[in-house]
Amino acid sequence: MHESLSDALRALTGESYDKKPLATLRGKVWLSYAMQLSGLGPSEFFKRHVRRGRTRSNLEKKWECGEVAPKELSVAGVEDSLHGSRWVYDLPLWDLLVDKPIGGKRLAGLVDGYTFTRQRARMWLFPGDDKRLENRNIPVALYPDTGQLVARNDLWGFIGCVLRTRLCEHDRLAIQHLEASRDMFRSLPGALKQSWLRPYASELLLVLHILRRRLPLSFVLFDVDEQLILRQADDSSHQPWRERRPWDPHLRVFAHIDDPILPAKVIPGLEVRELSMKAAARRKAHLVKKAAHQDLVGLLETSVQPRRPD
Repeated sequence: MHESLSDALRALTGESYDKKPLATLRGKVWLSYAMQLSGLGPSEFFKRHVRRGRTRSNLEKKWECGEVAPKELSVAGVEDSLHGSRWVYDLPLWDLLVDKPIGGKRLAGLVDGYTFTRQRARMWLFPGDDKRLENRNIPVALYPDTGQLVARNDLWGFIGCVLRTRLCEHDRLAIQHLEASRDMFRSLPGALKQSWLRPYASELLLVLHILRRRLPLSFVLFDVDEQLILRQADDSSHQPWRERRPWDPHLRVFAHIDDPILPAKVIPGLEVRELSMKAAARRKAHLVKKAAHQDLVGLLETSVQPRRPD
């Protein structure tokens, strides 16, 4: 099982993993979805589905601001009152986003639950996919490919990319982890099209950056254009599925979309040394030129001084 630098530091200092930030994010996202499902404002929602005849408490405000995460019992109580509200709280995403090692058995179980094999071909299959595949609303995605998960442009495609990233981390597949973590960010706009998730984009991006740094190669070899991700999330015409984009008959290509992934440039050591020597030579030449300029100014000031009368 792979351990990151943060895992090693926690083991060294005896400090435990802080569950609160992710737990509160999970609670806020669940609450956002439940209120949207109910169609009620915050006051009426809490009155009808949380208090249910009980005395008003400060718990409601603490949930909304993320000071306190909802407990399992509270989520179950809301589900009893508002059927269909719980599934967001139970998403595997929350377990996958934790900044600590995940067991191979747990990851393998999730993969088995979200894939199926037909004629020796293994494919991704998420809840509700049967009808969507039949209607060609989503592309067929062969496991372990994550490119077609990005093309789904939805929440489950994003979850699949996160799952694949964590699996590559567990198996220490650095190159595969690099590609999967890139697709994790590319698939995020599709997930953020859910209006109940969109307000928490910044918090989610922070968690994803923490995850990708668990393997140093993925942390240093690319950066992310976060503003582009947010623009794509808010753009109803954003279409990562290449075959669904407009066709240019002149260039004979599908329309291009911008990539939020900004690859790093790797420079060989000899080239770095050469660049460093050139920079040092430029600095030296600049100092020589500056000194010569100061000498010239001093000479001119001396030559133009007025003569004192005898």
